[in-house]
Amino acid sequence: FRRRPVWVAVVTVTPVLSVPADGFMVDHDTQDILAYASRESTRQLQRHTQEYDLERSKKMLDKAGRLSTAQMLSVEREDVWVLHGTPGFSERHFETSEGDVAQLLFTRLLEMIDSEV
Repeated sequence: FRRRPVWVAVVTVTPVLSVPADGFMVDHDTQDILAYASRESTRQLQRHTQEYDLERSKKMLDKAGRLSTAQMLSVEREDVWVLHGTPGFSERHFETSEGDVAQLLFTRLLEMIDSEV
């Protein structure tokens, strides 16, 4: 069994993509580009919420410096995706720049999302 290297890209977009799942395996990409996609922003939002709750608790005595919940929630969220290329795609794009690979993987994700919606 021979392991083959694959490209992995982390892509940040605003606004949040309207996708019903936070991750999925791509069993048979007809274009042999995308193997796996995972939304990482949900994890970051959970961590941010925990940090905010801790910070809010610390500032309860100093109301003048405390942000309201409405102010915290009004911050525009980013959507962060980790995209794994297929071994075939990765071999074909071995010499391609990181930015170009990220764009190709992200474009394929958008195409796949669009075809499912």
